[in-house]
Amino acid sequence: MKNLKILLFTSFLIIFIISCSDDKNSPTGPAAGEIEIGPLLLSQEGILEDANTQLLVKIEIPSGIQITDSFLTINKLDENNNSIEAIGQLFDNGSLSNGDDIAGDNIYSGLFNIFESSAGTIRLQASGNAQFEEGL
Repeated sequence: MKNLKILLFTSFLIIFIISCSDDKNSPTGPAAGEIEIGPLLLSQEGILEDANTQLLVKIEIPSGIQITDSFLTINKLDENNNSIEAIGQLFDNGSLSNGDDIAGDNIYSGLFNIFESSAGTIRLQASGNAQFEEGL
């Protein structure tokens, strides 16, 4: 087996309900030496300004790829896709307290309380370390 550090990059955008806008420049691809796995799945497409909003975030890891840590990290990105803040972790542990339904199904999930004081776009990215089966 071959160990590779990967970036589960899916700068999936959350558009605020207060001011919806289209960002034709996103999502962006991974940086050199990193591998894109798939999109983040979000429980909703927008959040309210100046209000706590609970957001369920999931990502399905394709077969043949194993996450070497027990979690993936969700980061908030700036407009240039640079990480500005870690907001939490995704787990595949079957614990409903973090939003995961079934342990070991390669769907990593996390529940996050999001608060934004101004309208705009939020960019999220999942990252972690993975192990690939040889021949993939």
